[in-house]
Amino acid sequence: MSLPHHRLAEAADQLTEQLVRLGTPEHAAWDRDYLRSDFTHLGVPAVHGAGAITLQHKGTAGTVLDRWAIDQDFWLRRSALLALLPGIRADAADLKRLSRYADAMLEEPEFFIRKAIGWVLRETIRSDHQFVTTWLESRIDRISGLTLREAVRRLHDTDRTRLTNPRPLA
Repeated sequence: MSLPHHRLAEAADQLTEQLVRLGTPEHAAWDRDYLRSDFTHLGVPAVHGAGAITLQHKGTAGTVLDRWAIDQDFWLRRSALLALLPGIRADAADLKRLSRYADAMLEEPEFFIRKAIGWVLRETIRSDHQFVTTWLESRIDRISGLTLREAVRRLHDTDRTRLTNPRPLA
């Protein structure tokens, strides 16, 4: 039996607080089973738990995220992307890792992966507008409509229009 949504959110928040206090990459690895559980869709453990640990322990925690990014479970791959958000929000974005993960997942059919790529790119616009526009431009033919819509929400009107309008036929 599943817990009601609000109870799942409470449980996710409590575990996230514990993970941040423990703050080691080993605990981020332990969090793997948790991320695969019923309340993964909330994104809370990935962003606030694993993401905070990754920000504190960039080198060693990054290797855990690298394993998650290629896991068979799409929730874990999504969590690898979302765990980059605290670094992005703290102006310490790992753009190489973001690009590597998003490139590998760009053509995935899974809705939640496509949405997460757009979400992470949209957050990156705040600190590195040029990176995002260049990244999108070079992959425009491979990006799903969902990813593109999510990614361009915070772009300047001219860039958003240029990226989202169909190109004229030659």
